[in-house]
Amino acid sequence: MGLDMYLHACKKVVCPNCGEVIKGVGETEEIAYWRKAYAIQDWFSRHCANGKLENCEQHPVTKDQLIELRDHCIKVLNSASLISKEVAMNVYDPDLRKYVERPVIRQIMDNVSVAEELIPDEDCIYDENYYTKLVNTVEQIDRILEEINFNEYDVVYHGWW
Repeated sequence: MGLDMYLHACKKVVCPNCGEVIKGVGETEEIAYWRKAYAIQDWFSRHCANGKLENCEQHPVTKDQLIELRDHCIKVLNSASLISKEVAMNVYDPDLRKYVERPVIRQIMDNVSVAEELIPDEDCIYDENYYTKLVNTVEQIDRILEEINFNEYDVVYHGWW
């Protein structure tokens, strides 16, 4: 199990009689996907769902919100580098048949102050996984901003866990 997160573009359909946009009837396309990107999930929760995300519940995301998320990711990435550091981690020892704490060399961020301010993840080590998810987020949002016409499509977020 885990966390799968999606952005979908939903074609806006305009009622020919009243001119209003009819929600949820246009064609839908997946435009972004994350796996176990908990800090990104928390960002969407705080900025797009008033802190109340539910499993598989859709929340609208504006172009400005996507730009803000991308800019936050870029600020975090520009504020830190990955360095090798020994950290204590629980690793499985097959001889003992249990998890034990052992020192492990990991790539971690050398400065987490901006990350903790803009895209915090209380349950994570700010490591190469966190860093890579931010890089991936920037790439996906840049592609969305280039390809999606926000006058013709709504963007919605949902997570599945």
